[in-house]
Amino acid sequence: MKLAASVKELIEFSDGTFTEENPVIIYVSQGGRVPDETVLLDEDTASANKLQILTVLIHSEKESIYYEYPFNEVVEMEEINHQLEVLFERFSKEVIDAKTMARKVNGVKWAT
Repeated sequence: MKLAASVKELIEFSDGTFTEENPVIIYVSQGGRVPDETVLLDEDTASANKLQILTVLIHSEKESIYYEYPFNEVVEMEEINHQLEVLFERFSKEVIDAKTMARKVNGVKWAT
């Protein structure tokens, strides 16, 4: 499995790798993530949006690619979904919870 650094890389990899002969499914998960430590906390940040992670795993029998997109605002989520729409139209998509995603990611062999 490869790790994509950007949506562009995710799409380019998908365009070059996945075909009708090599069918794929896209697994999508969204969940919160608690920072490891508090850097700044005051009344201005107390009601701030929590960090969310959109995780995308495009998986086939031959190859897979994984991507994480951290975001805080709903508009960021809408933007990334718009960018990923080309993939969602092309491949089957399944929305899964974070635990299921972790099991799938851990079960796939990583490229070296």
